[in-house]
Order: sequence, then structure tokens, then C-alpha cells
Amino acid sequence: MKKKGFIALCFCSALFLFGCSNKTDNLSETSNNVNTTSTVSISADYPTYDSANSLVDAADLVLDGKVIGITEESLNVSGSQTDDNTDTGSTDTSQLPYTIYEVEIFTVYKGECADKTIKIKQLDTVDSADIVQEKEYLFTLASFPDSYPSLLNVTQSVYELNTTDSSIKSASSKAENSEQTNFTTNKEITLNDIMNVLNETK
Repeated sequence: MKKKGFIALCFCSALFLFGCSNKTDNLSETSNNVNTTSTVSISADYPTYDSANSLVDAADLVLDGKVIGITEESLNVSGSQTDDNTDTGSTDTSQLPYTIYEVEIFTVYKGECADKTIKIKQLDTVDSADIVQEKEYLFTLASFPDSYPSLLNVTQSVYELNTTDSSIKSASSKAENSEQTNFTTNKEITLNDIMNVLNETK
């Protein structure tokens, strides 16, 4: 009887130890499955222009106005635009992060816009143009039938009004050379250049 009692005690101890070990394994497995968040940087290739004439010719809309609101949106860039996407060159149907600028329009120089305000989108990339709320700018834009208009590029599409240095530079262009508007071609297009072209086409 004593031998049977000893065997039963050993069996119960083994079950207890197995249960503890299995619980520890489950906790370890759960710990390894915890989700981690990573940050993804987006870059995009944009067309560049060697003159104010070519920049204005490429634009569907040219207008100036005041930025009165800034929001963030995720947009399906290929579902509402052409396959050759101006913003990214991508045909992927994934959602991408955009900054949306609401602009109170002063003057439309090229194209048509019947409303007093317009929303303009810019893909959130490492090179995004630095546009500030409550400031006034001239924009050269590409338009799309089912989406907000977009900047033609990040270095030649936005010009601040009422300032001596009107060109709006992207973060990377500021870092490379604070005197250059277009840091890939070394060609600077000024607000005066664009206004001269617009005046000639009236």
C-alpha cells in the first residue's frame, strides 16, 4: 500500500509540473506574438521643368490663395486616377497618406474653378513641400476627375506670396542647398517668371 501511495504521489507531482511547464510555454508564445509598430518612409519621383513656360504648360490649374485648413487623409491613388499616377507613378491600389490643403482662392490664372475654395492634395513623402496654414501661395496643379488636384512636384509647384524668397522648398532641398528651388536640375523658377508667362498668355 505504501508503494502504491508513493507511485500515486509521484504521478500527481508529474502532472502538476507538466501543467506549470505548459502554462509557461503558452505565456512565452503569447509574449512573442505581441504586435510591433514600424514607421515607413515614402519617396516619389516627380517630373521637373526647365522653364516657367514648361511648368505653366504642364499645369491644368494655376491659382493663388490663402491656406485656411490642413488635414490628413488616406487615399486610393489608382482607383480614382489614371494608371500613370502623377503623385507616385504607381498602379498599386493601396491607400497612401496625403496632406489636404483647403485654399481660399484669390485668382484663377489657368483652368477653371467655380468655387471660392479648393482642396489640394500632397503625398506625404520625405520631400514634401513645406506649406503653412494662414500663408498665401501661388500653386501650379495637376487636376483629376475623381480626386483633389495635386502639386506638379514638390520643388517648383508652390510659391509664397508677399515675400522676398517666394519659392517653397522641400525638406531635402533645404538641407542640400537653401538657395536652390529645384535641387535636381539647378534651374530656379521664380514667382516673377511664372507671372510673366501668365501675363503673356492672357
